[in-house]
Formats: sequence, structure tokens, C-alpha cells
Amino acid sequence: MKHGLLCKVCDKHLDDPESAIRRIGPVCMGRLSRYFGISVKDLKDVGAVDEAQLTDMIKRFKRAQPGREIFGTEADALAAYPDGIVKIGEVWDALKAEKIPPTRMVKAIGGDLGFDPILNEHWVCFIVGQRNRYLRRQCLNHFSDLRKKAKK
Repeated sequence: MKHGLLCKVCDKHLDDPESAIRRIGPVCMGRLSRYFGISVKDLKDVGAVDEAQLTDMIKRFKRAQPGREIFGTEADALAAYPDGIVKIGEVWDALKAEKIPPTRMVKAIGGDLGFDPILNEHWVCFIVGQRNRYLRRQCLNHFSDLRKKAKK
């Protein structure tokens, strides 16, 4: 059952009541636990880690992830990437038009959550606003990175 709440770390819908308490899904809770060396039990306990500490930990965790830059506006993102930016949905559509499975882009940008290694510098994903994901416009010229290599 979806509670209408989103995970504070990855923005996915929370499916279980226990995750709704701290608003962190079980996968992200495990990632935070490993990253900070704090048990999941302590992360769930408001007495051990209060809300302000947890919020700070989430911010630090997100900042440490490649491709997790967060910009307030498109203008801010363009200032950082003057060569241009493109919404991830537009790249998705362009890939489908080229008959390249968009799932290859997902892997190239570090997975659905962006926490895995990226393919190369052309596939850096970043956030604009609350949750809008963008890529550098130059990725549109690098679809060859995603084409399946011929087996030898």
C-alpha cells in the first residue's frame, strides 16, 4: 500500500508503514547505514539519531554521490553547464527513436537512483528543483556509448 510519502533519499514511493515513520525506504536506509557506519536500528530510532541529524546525513550522503548535484533553477544548472542541459525524459525519447533501449541510459547515469558509478563524463545526471533530472546536452552526441558492442 502506498502512503503518498516519498523517500527522503531517492524520492521513490514508500510501500510499507515502517518506512513511512522516518520517510526512508529500506534500501536507502541500508545505504545510509553502510555509508555512515551506523546500524539500521539506530537510524530508525529517533532517540539515537534525531530528525535534524538525519536530515544532515541525507544531505551529506547525496552530495557525496557522483551526479547528484542539486540546482535550484534551470538558470543555475546552465551556469554550471553552459554547453546546455536536457531533461532526462527528452533523452529517453531520443534513445527510443534510435532503437537504443533506454535502460542502457539508466545504467550509464549510475542506475535509477544515480548511486552507482557513471559510464563516463557525458552521462552525469543532476537534479533541478525538487526532483527534475537533467543531463548535459552533450550526451545527445554520445549515444554510441550506449550501443551494444559486437561480440568477438
